[in-house]
Amino acid sequence: MQKRKVFAPEHNKVVTEEVEKLLEANFIREVFYPDFLANVVMVKKSSGKWRMCIDFTNLNKACSKDRFPLPRIDQLVDSTAGHKLLSFMDTFSRYNHILMDKDDQEKISFVTSQGLYCYKVMPFRLKNARATYQRLMNCIFSHQIGRNVKVYVDNMLEEEPPMETWMVQMDVPAMRKVGGAGVVLISLEKETFKYAVRLQFLATNNETEYEVFLIVLSLAKALGAKNLIIQADSQLIIEQHFDSLDFVQILKAKNVEANFQVRLASSDDNNATSELCVEIRGQPSIEGRHILKIKEQDKWMTPIIHYLKEGWLPEDKMEAMKIKIRETCFVIIEDVLYRQGYSLPYLRCTSSEEIDYVLCKIHERTCGNHDRARSLAGKVLRASYYWPTLQKDTYNIIRACVNASQISIRDQERR
Repeated sequence: MQKRKVFAPEHNKVVTEEVEKLLEANFIREVFYPDFLANVVMVKKSSGKWRMCIDFTNLNKACSKDRFPLPRIDQLVDSTAGHKLLSFMDTFSRYNHILMDKDDQEKISFVTSQGLYCYKVMPFRLKNARATYQRLMNCIFSHQIGRNVKVYVDNMLEEEPPMETWMVQMDVPAMRKVGGAGVVLISLEKETFKYAVRLQFLATNNETEYEVFLIVLSLAKALGAKNLIIQADSQLIIEQHFDSLDFVQILKAKNVEANFQVRLASSDDNNATSELCVEIRGQPSIEGRHILKIKEQDKWMTPIIHYLKEGWLPEDKMEAMKIKIRETCFVIIEDVLYRQGYSLPYLRCTSSEEIDYVLCKIHERTCGNHDRARSLAGKVLRASYYWPTLQKDTYNIIRACVNASQISIRDQERR
């Protein structure tokens, strides 16, 4: 039991007013022979006003700890990512809505200059107040928590579903030997995702338009879009692949962003595309499906694909363990194996038949500078290609290129 503290007239006035409010709200009652008695503590607010609190230090030491777990703040924050709208709510007189048992009311008594009082409701500053309140909130929102509501003690958060509607602007070039295509995806919240692809194969204008449309569908699916509104300056015939899909024909002058991506992807100037990740496609998507089928000579991909598709593992325990560890980095999308990059988009796993083609095409654009093997390997990754021997293969092609240049220089000197 604590001895009564004496306050200055200014503080005593605040205590008197607060006691009157608590009596009027029926939160406290007068008590005469309590076993526990706590003092009032005055705390200054940021606004300059004083707030009355109760010092339950002795009572809290005598009470056992309620180990009910509180939610992790960092996990709650991370789980809100991607939602269209968040509604934050806070409760009023939150702990005071929980009634105290009559046998325990006099244990939370306090003393003022007006007399002795005890709480009829759960007050602030009690040792187990937060755990008790969290347990009750979990019961109240048991059907919503984990679905659309997050609760941390007296703070509540309601989530709207993630953004599912995207506006797409696409532009298709008049097909040359090497052409580019540009796609700009815009969410309802005006978030913009720009994508460019270089098409290194001959095709008719209609085939090129469908190729770009397949790119749009793939990107929209990866972003979790359910509804698409596609704007383009062509008369492409489409079919329904999403819950709703609207195709709007617009003027060329209104398709500036997508047209700019086309010009960047079609440019031979490496500096022009240094800030943009440009995908290089050497074959059409339809024909590419047959080319990208895993053959027996692509031994590094075969066991991973068998495990991801069928759960098959070799009898050798060490080999089986290696495959289980490696498969966490890979995913199959539309029958094509991709490696998940840490800071890059999905990297398409390249077969042995395509390695030379990819290396030559990327190296030809930079051969005049004779980049190092590591630099060339980085450009291959930025072009969204991957295979296990990438570093070794880039070293060999750079070494062969340098040796050929030295032989050419010696021949010219002899002449």
